[in-house]
Amino acid sequence: MEQTLINLLKLNFDLDDFYSITIHPDYHPERILLQGHPSSENLLKYTKLGFTFNGDENKLVATKDRVRIIFY
Repeated sequence: MEQTLINLLKLNFDLDDFYSITIHPDYHPERILLQGHPSSENLLKYTKLGFTFNGDENKLVATKDRVRIIFY
């Protein structure tokens, strides 16, 4: 699990942007769920990393390379 977090940091994820980080190694190896609050800064940052967000003003979701980001 520690290596998964290190890999996220190497990919320029700022873990402080998220209030919940869930890793599902038993069911989905390297499947990561990150939950946080939306901000224009966060949306721009993760869009630049290749995530495309869909949803409405209450919930935005993007998945790429077995990493899912949800902003509530």
